[in-house]
Amino acid sequence: EIYNFIEYLKKNYNLMWLARLGGGWDLVINFLAKDIYEFDKLFMKITDDYSRIIQNYIILTYVNIIDTARGYLTDSKSSKVFFHEMSNNTIKLDEKDKKIIELLGDNARISNIEIGQKVGLTGNAVKYRVTQFVEKKFLLGYRTSINPTKIGSQNFLVFLVINNLKTSDEKTFFSYIKMHKNVTYIVKHIGEFRIGLEIETKSVEELEKIIRELRTKFSDIINDVKIFPVLEEFVINYVP
Repeated sequence: EIYNFIEYLKKNYNLMWLARLGGGWDLVINFLAKDIYEFDKLFMKITDDYSRIIQNYIILTYVNIIDTARGYLTDSKSSKVFFHEMSNNTIKLDEKDKKIIELLGDNARISNIEIGQKVGLTGNAVKYRVTQFVEKKFLLGYRTSINPTKIGSQNFLVFLVINNLKTSDEKTFFSYIKMHKNVTYIVKHIGEFRIGLEIETKSVEELEKIIRELRTKFSDIINDVKIFPVLEEFVINYVP
């Protein structure tokens, strides 16, 4: 029945990420809402429709997200990151803008001319719009999605229970972790788990070594660690 639930979510909600987990949780669901009132309405609809299978849940609100390079693939770590910060600074998108973003999401290598043919604009007009997306920090960059299991790696979702996170501690921690070659995503939340990481490793032993290093280096702020293997990813979409 969980797969029926997954199809229901994909059909009815603006999903950013949807994945099946091991380690005690079944699913992680990231979806967009305009504000807390819309979120509450949407979440109540989900729990009403699937009360028979939803036994427990934890709600986290994103503050920011950092995408980092997969340094373990090349044994080097690029300092280039994509920083998604939640803010009240908004832009308006018309239907052509939305179609451009959709096409780039499906194929980041598509040409401006090809996009223009599909949305009814010239190639130069498309180029101008995309440039505006970049200048307004709406379009942050392009990232390749891979299936790490195909190269013998496993993706783990790691939540950190943090004690008294001060600004100086946060800066030191984030500077360290975003340069770690096995860390691919860093998320700051409001909620029970202050920081979430995605870590890709060749083995559980390698993951345990990374966690031990983190707990030793940041023992003054890390109270506990929760680890969940990511078994299947069904949706990855930054602009649903």
